[in-house]
Amino acid sequence: MVQTGFSRRAMPDAPGKGYSTSKEDLAGVIWPGDATVVPRGWEIPTSGKKLRVAVPVKGAFFEFVKVEEDPATKEPTPRGYCIDIFDKVMASLPFSVPYEYVPYVGDHGDSSTSYDELVKQVSLGVVLIIKLWCGDGEKKFDAVAGDVTILAERLQYVDFTVPYTEAGVFMMVRLKEDKQRSAWIFLKPLTVELWLACFGGFVLTGFVVWVIENRLGTVQFQGSPMKVVGNVLYFTFSTLVFAQKENLKSSLTKAVVIIWVFVVLILTSSYTASLSSRLTVEKLQPSAADIDQLMRSGDRVGYGAGSYLRGLLKQSFSESRLVPLTGPDEYAAALSNGTVAAVFLELPYIKLFMKKYYTGYTVMGGPAKRTAGLGFVFPKDSPLLSDVSAAVLKVTQGPDMDDIEKNWMEINSTSKAQDDSTFPSATRLTLYSLRGLFLITGVTSLLAMLIAIVFTERAAPANNEEQQAPAPAGNHPPEDDAGDLADLNAGEARQGDGGQHEQQLAVLAHAG
Repeated sequence: MVQTGFSRRAMPDAPGKGYSTSKEDLAGVIWPGDATVVPRGWEIPTSGKKLRVAVPVKGAFFEFVKVEEDPATKEPTPRGYCIDIFDKVMASLPFSVPYEYVPYVGDHGDSSTSYDELVKQVSLGVVLIIKLWCGDGEKKFDAVAGDVTILAERLQYVDFTVPYTEAGVFMMVRLKEDKQRSAWIFLKPLTVELWLACFGGFVLTGFVVWVIENRLGTVQFQGSPMKVVGNVLYFTFSTLVFAQKENLKSSLTKAVVIIWVFVVLILTSSYTASLSSRLTVEKLQPSAADIDQLMRSGDRVGYGAGSYLRGLLKQSFSESRLVPLTGPDEYAAALSNGTVAAVFLELPYIKLFMKKYYTGYTVMGGPAKRTAGLGFVFPKDSPLLSDVSAAVLKVTQGPDMDDIEKNWMEINSTSKAQDDSTFPSATRLTLYSLRGLFLITGVTSLLAMLIAIVFTERAAPANNEEQQAPAPAGNHPPEDDAGDLADLNAGEARQGDGGQHEQQLAVLAHAG
């Protein structure tokens, strides 16, 4: 009688083999489906087939996707920004999904002719899970891993995961030299508020010097109002070139002037540096300010060849003004030689362009057109879509995304350093940035003037009392003595006159 169930003996029919708890006596575990690998969870039934994931063969922007031949297996192997993200997403799913990459080549040797055709390859055939299980699906691809933009028109055929990149179409233009310099460029290093503060500082310093020195009787600061105003202004403005020569009597005045000269030194040094930067550094201006200016100008604009941007730009520009371009080199050449006035690209492509051409070009303002970003393509009603979308969010919000961005998209430090040295900053000096200097000189000037006024007012009554006090008796001669002294002085004067007369007669007689 055959019995089934568990036995205390691992191999009942084997002699000498009793019950054992040793791991070495146990064979490997065979999981359902004759698999020896521990499963991660439930698996999409594909009748032993792997998901065929289409990878676009691109003619430019290889940072997104580039198909190369593996030197070991001689098989085409994709790599790039999109591939790294897709691999991380599929590895983070709670179940196992076997897949393989299949390069997609269009009619012209690459997939840049039309991504719409690539998307339609996923929508062909039935995609129900039962059909997949039975293996009678007719579609060419089960998904697309590449730089495919999420568009409403494409959602008619396929479904997209949530986007894994930033969204938006931006306008990129060339920077050109501005050869028209203003006649008042010497005023631009300082803002209007700072110019007014400087003038106020000169006037305040001159007024404080006049108040203090005038009370001490300094000749340069006394006289008619016009003379005083002229001398005061000449004195304060001469501090610009440190040519003040007036002799100051008060120590308070000297302290005020010393602090103001320090402020003037800082101002002149900053002004000279800013003005030199504006005069010597090449002044660059964008060739077009915004999309409205482009629409009025009649200039041609460029876009990525084979992309959906052609239809998007036809809403604002005539078809004759649209120029298809392929790759960063063509974008730079067309902008430099004037073939196009601007190039419209999605933000991820602009990042890669700026990584290579980091000088001479700029992005104008916010997005000229709004898009949903790049996403992975799956068939309509795919059971994988919701789980893959959740995995995309998990990857893009995790630390792995930072490493992928640095590896493929980020501008290196050398480019940033060269960019900064090529376009040095020539910002205007503001009152806010130098407010500390004006605060110091203002407080010092007002405090010195207050001290001078207080001490002068206290010293004035004491001087008046000394002048009005009677002199001691011993210091004044008596009236009689005073009269005799007056007569004596008069007599001496008359004798002096008579002596001079006699001398004149003697000289005449000798001459005769």
